[in-house]
Amino acid sequence: GIRGRRWRYRGGVALEATEAALWRAVLESRVTESVRLGLGRPFHSAFESTLRNHAAGVPWADYVWFGPEATKLPIRVSLEKSRL
Repeated sequence: GIRGRRWRYRGGVALEATEAALWRAVLESRVTESVRLGLGRPFHSAFESTLRNHAAGVPWADYVWFGPEATKLPIRVSLEKSRL
């Protein structure tokens, strides 16, 4: 099995583990449709400027390749009762 802290929730499974274990889970899974990586801490954002400030504080280079042949990664933001 894959070492790490895991739990089930409605619609999915969460795994908190080392980077190597997370990659192993993704590569060995036969049913994975998508993988979500939570970066930083959740926060409330009533204004677009707050969202931009928090997003700017994430060390993106640690997670996304910014080389000469960078790929376009789909980035999705989920909102609940947002006025943005």
